[in-house]
Amino acid sequence: MENKLCKALVTLLCLPLVFTGCKANIVPVDISSDKDLATVESSSDKDNTADPLNNIQIRDNKGNVLSGIQASDVGMLTPKGVFYLKGNEYHLLRTEEENKEDVLLARYDDLSYETSYSRTFLEGKLYTLAVTGNITGSDPFTLWLLEFDLNEGKAERYKISDNGFPYSSLTSFNGKIIIFFHDQKETLTDRIVEFDPKTGKTSEIMTYDLDKDLNGESARSLCSENDRLYILKLKFKGSSDISMYVDVFDSTYKKISELDVTETVKEGMADCIYTSEASQLMNEMSQHVSAFRVIDGRYLYYQNFSVFRCITDLENGKCLYGIPEPFTSAPGNGDLIFYSINSYVVNDTIDPYAVYRFEDGALKKDPAASAEDGRIVVSITSSSDGRYMVIYADKNGSVFTANIFP
Repeated sequence: MENKLCKALVTLLCLPLVFTGCKANIVPVDISSDKDLATVESSSDKDNTADPLNNIQIRDNKGNVLSGIQASDVGMLTPKGVFYLKGNEYHLLRTEEENKEDVLLARYDDLSYETSYSRTFLEGKLYTLAVTGNITGSDPFTLWLLEFDLNEGKAERYKISDNGFPYSSLTSFNGKIIIFFHDQKETLTDRIVEFDPKTGKTSEIMTYDLDKDLNGESARSLCSENDRLYILKLKFKGSSDISMYVDVFDSTYKKISELDVTETVKEGMADCIYTSEASQLMNEMSQHVSAFRVIDGRYLYYQNFSVFRCITDLENGKCLYGIPEPFTSAPGNGDLIFYSINSYVVNDTIDPYAVYRFEDGALKKDPAASAEDGRIVVSITSSSDGRYMVIYADKNGSVFTANIFP
């Protein structure tokens, strides 16, 4: 594959992998709101050459050209337009028929890493997490909540912790943003924090603790559906005895149930890593998580930063699908949509040129969005208004088109 296509995927795919298994040297955190309204002006570095920008043509579902962007990533569809990164600048391309304005929302030159896999849209605003600090060093990271007001065309950021960590996630729940991150010193403390968009205040909801001998609990991700909040966690009894659970909470954060999904997940995991050897399963289970969703209160989708993806039935304890990468889910808090990133290999389960939805307990092809004419699917993002955007490229990676469906 040509270098251009590979560069287009660096932000989306490669950057998270550098953190797998890393351990930050962290100090205790004081949870408080620290709003930083200003962005940082850029200082030019003449010794570094910027990555080339991708020219992406935006089309509607009938193939009509709406507009185009030059982006460092592949963009994300929101109810207010296409949100994208251009160098250190966050932009919004409005796609309404009467308004195709390109809005510069903010420029942040000090960010080291953003959790683009966990962006969430709520009441006209897009939220994501990012860290500042030396990504290759051992000092603590500062964790920020970035808030992009897509109606007003502006941005703010809020300090969540001076003791943050790149692998974090968030979800919207009852009009609030719920954030998961972990810090560690002698005890690894995973914190679940509520952010109120109306006041800009944060408050800690709960914690999970894991001691230096690896005894205790450690959160991995969170999601919400209707009036339920779900926390994915691991229970450790040393490094060789790890089990996986889903904690279920109501709207007051009262714990309703604790679901043991260990054996179900292991079933799909063995299919993905091609071994049922205990130590390999424990290693795979301990990986950080890039996607976690509960569907209809019954089905669980799990995706980590290694190779494992699965869909399980929480009701009957069965693994429905265990599919390795490049199978993945579309980021965004819209409908769950699945595809294979940048793949040509057909297997018994997944057609790499097809786009899938999960309906009635099964993966089903979406014929409207599948790749044709020698193209491949590079990325999909799912918007909370029911639309989704598919980025296609030709096999040389020289032509990028983005179709918005439906």
